[in-house]
Amino acid sequence: MFWASLVTANIFWIFNVIPSFATGLLMLSSWVILGATDFPTAFNIFSTTTMWIIIGGLGLGAAATKTGLINRIALKIMSWFPANFSGQTLALFTAGTIISPMIPSAHPKTAMSTPIAQGISNALGYKPMSKGSSGLFLAAIWGFLVMEASFLSATAQNYAFKGLLPNKFQSVLTWGNWFVMMLPWTIIALVGGYFLLRWLFKPRNDQTVFQVVHQSTTHRFGTNVTR
Repeated sequence: MFWASLVTANIFWIFNVIPSFATGLLMLSSWVILGATDFPTAFNIFSTTTMWIIIGGLGLGAAATKTGLINRIALKIMSWFPANFSGQTLALFTAGTIISPMIPSAHPKTAMSTPIAQGISNALGYKPMSKGSSGLFLAAIWGFLVMEASFLSATAQNYAFKGLLPNKFQSVLTWGNWFVMMLPWTIIALVGGYFLLRWLFKPRNDQTVFQVVHQSTTHRFGTNVTR
């Protein structure tokens, strides 16, 4: 019965039959009702600090996203970089890395970062599915999602991994210790990822937004004069 309940829950999660949290609670409840385990064992995770840290972090992240605070931070950071492919790729990497630990969930970060990347792509005059457009999309995913591994608070899975460790190791694995241990990987992922995307996706003519706008205006003005 345990395996039947687990398989059913996975089917519900895959096809989004009901909200994910409801599927999880129903699965745990079924284990108790069917006698697979007792209530304290099935719901043991809710008696630990890990679960409540995750819930609190998700609440704070949702509030910051709904109020537009995270968007404003991201846009402010991106305004510090050149308005071309290379500059905005670096901007997305930087903004994503800074914002990533503020929201312990991939969904709101994806919902926020990909429209920003699309807006930059449109401003630079890139066609949909072009190299430049694809590169900026991947830069958003890289900065906001790939860098989640660098910070304990960047994703609920990191807290879950920490919760699987023996208590004596959990007590010393603080946010700061996690970051220090992941720092070599963070540097390699950021530097290597930036140059990889530039090499694969940078347009031959890496123009700034101002150059694109100027060319477009000149073209329209010339067309009007000809007419």
